[in-house]
Amino acid sequence: MLTVYILCALVIKTTIQCHSQPHFKPDLPSRPPQNLSYNTASMLFQPQNSSHPALAQKGPLPPYKNHTICSHLEPTPDEALEDRALLDAIVWPKPPAPTSLHQTSDPVHSLFAILPSKGGRELHVGDQLEALVQMQDFQGRPKHYGGDFLVARLHSPELGAGVAGTVVDHLNDDQELENRSIEPGPVKYNPAGYYYKGSWRLFDGTPVRQFDAKSITQCLTGKVMNMYGDSTMRQWFEYLRVGPFMAVDCKHNILLKYHCHGPPIGFSTDRASELRYVANELDRLPGGPNTVVALSLWAHFSPFPVEVYIRRMRNIRRALERLLARGPGTLAVIRSANLRALDKERSLNHSDWFSLQLDRILRNMFMGLAVVFVDAWEMTLAHHSPHNIHPPPDIIKNMISLILTKVCPAKKKS
Repeated sequence: MLTVYILCALVIKTTIQCHSQPHFKPDLPSRPPQNLSYNTASMLFQPQNSSHPALAQKGPLPPYKNHTICSHLEPTPDEALEDRALLDAIVWPKPPAPTSLHQTSDPVHSLFAILPSKGGRELHVGDQLEALVQMQDFQGRPKHYGGDFLVARLHSPELGAGVAGTVVDHLNDDQELENRSIEPGPVKYNPAGYYYKGSWRLFDGTPVRQFDAKSITQCLTGKVMNMYGDSTMRQWFEYLRVGPFMAVDCKHNILLKYHCHGPPIGFSTDRASELRYVANELDRLPGGPNTVVALSLWAHFSPFPVEVYIRRMRNIRRALERLLARGPGTLAVIRSANLRALDKERSLNHSDWFSLQLDRILRNMFMGLAVVFVDAWEMTLAHHSPHNIHPPPDIIKNMISLILTKVCPAKKKS
């Protein structure tokens, strides 16, 4: 089953990872294109044509200036340069001219068709599946500019298999949607992979160990695991142990701690005294080879200017750099943002598009640092379950398995 989530025409490519039949023939576009339903909404796009009018600049960008009423928070010249680079990284194309609602993308009128493979050969496991999606407006006319936020996945519920696709937006009525490359790049995300039989597997072939209660205890023996962030991080804590903020296993010398991050926060269940600025908490840790630090901060920041998030992440990065310097061997894990379900009320302040902007800031901010990324965006998109800010237990289990595989890698056979 090919599911395309849509909110312009694009080409979909996704690596086939379903280990069922040795090969299969996809539906070719000789039949009439199929209509997209309202359930199809949208993925990461990559601008390919900077000469498009939507991105054309009339002159050089003005120097970035982040004004604040607190003089001691004024960015230094280096920070201002980084701020400018981060904001450039999340620039999104706009319509070339003022556009009415009727001229925006309409999933009902938009079409897609699976494309034939190169040379017309049969597709095998590991090949790329391509599909063409033609975005049309509410009047049934093809769109001629890009900028739509699209997501796509290929999944087989029968096999418990799924893989996420990526979108390449050519900023006209053509977009490409392709799988994440299976070749290792300059930055590795601990899950760049796919599901098979409900388990997450890595494209690079690194085995992901499976853990039960006994093996989790064995892996964490003698370890201190500090978890900081929002409720998406608390899910990890609750999966490992039951407790409000701390769990201790004296017999196996295990200490697990969770703290909610400091404001902004969108719930009132935690006392103000329990809200901690993560950078301050990291500065209190000695670190070392028996220390694991896990971070997840994004869900409560989308209603605020992105500069707020940039400043918070910069302070955390600096604290993390100090921790890794004084405590060599510390394992730092960063969980990315993920897709969420959106009703009318939540859509007033949140959206997956906002989450995507924060996710790009997060990845760029910690690039080059000795940390492990858990790509929650990819793991939730590839899964067959509906979008939820709090992923279901089977996704959490796979996330924990990834982390513990890093904490306790399999011993190499002699």
